[in-house]
Amino acid sequence: MQNLIATYSPIKILLAEDDLDDQFIFSDTIKQLSTSIELTIVNDGQGVLDVMRSNNNFIPHIIFLDVNMPKMNGIECLIQIRRNKILKNTPCIILTTSTAPKDIEETYNHGANLYFEKPIGYTDFVKMFNKLFEVNWADYFPPKRESFFIAKTYQ
Repeated sequence: MQNLIATYSPIKILLAEDDLDDQFIFSDTIKQLSTSIELTIVNDGQGVLDVMRSNNNFIPHIIFLDVNMPKMNGIECLIQIRRNKILKNTPCIILTTSTAPKDIEETYNHGANLYFEKPIGYTDFVKMFNKLFEVNWADYFPPKRESFFIAKTYQ
């Protein structure tokens, strides 16, 4: 797999995020990008599984998961994604405020491809997306430990 822009148009993104402000910033940033993107938003990990069960034709090209969500958190959802034969090779990005070593290690061990500390504003979101769109995903299955966690410097 190459980078997302070279491989898909539009790029189908599935975001699992319970915070409405974060959903808005994520969505608003995507609208400003020149890349063609279809965004689906769910409020928790269970929503990811529900979308996949209800629409067999929808297969996201990339999944963003918050760690701390109600019903099913991002780690529990990640475990289910990696067990799913259709989704197991889909890039999964952890996008969270948590920088707890336990969360970083656990998501790495369960097959997340990248772990981003949540950007604060529009500019950092754009930098994050630019980084994601240039990644060669073949290098992130599995990711190298030293390139897995990315804090607020997205360049």
